[in-house]
Amino acid sequence: AKNIANVVLLDSNFAAMPHIVNQGRKVIHNIRTAASMFLIKTFFSVCLSLLTISFGEVYPFEPIQMSLISACAVGIPTFLLAQESNFQKVDNSFLKHVFMNALPTAFTITLCVFGIMLVCQNAYHSYEMLSTACVLVTGWSYMAALRTIYQPLNTFRKVVITGMQMLFFGGALVFQKLLNFKALEFGMIILVFFLMTVSPGVIEFITSMLNRLRMFVGAKLDKRRR
Repeated sequence: AKNIANVVLLDSNFAAMPHIVNQGRKVIHNIRTAASMFLIKTFFSVCLSLLTISFGEVYPFEPIQMSLISACAVGIPTFLLAQESNFQKVDNSFLKHVFMNALPTAFTITLCVFGIMLVCQNAYHSYEMLSTACVLVTGWSYMAALRTIYQPLNTFRKVVITGMQMLFFGGALVFQKLLNFKALEFGMIILVFFLMTVSPGVIEFITSMLNRLRMFVGAKLDKRRR
């Protein structure tokens, strides 16, 4: 209370309070959306680690490859989009919102990468091709997550997300030797394009199912309380 009083009463003007509250809301909303993007990597990394250990496979990503995804899909876009002003009222569903945003994309990426791993194991036997395909599909799924999490899309958000898509594929093309990428064979190209096409729809489907489940559970809990 004393610290707030120093801010509010600095010039004996209580008109500063709405601005302070709005800045607090902006910070909370930005943390919530950024946390959703960061947790995607945590969730799917844990799932893939368990799968690779269980099936005796090699982990499909190299650290420098994940740096490209983290920069283009998490670090840069969340920094740019955090400059927006969001003064909507803050509710008490911070963690629920974060998990509902992160889990669908993480689950989709896990399914896509594991499918690529199975194909490479049985058909191509190439770790470089495996990692290349996994990075492309994972990066594209992250871009789809940006479009889902930062709804509704305005002009600024569309420009940022489109720019990140171009930066991601441009970086993958320019730094392919540094990233240890390898040219994909025709069958793998078809698989990658198929997964890129399907993954945004899968993310939206899982998100809608989780929302319905949350509403159903919430309704049941309300009935019990009554």
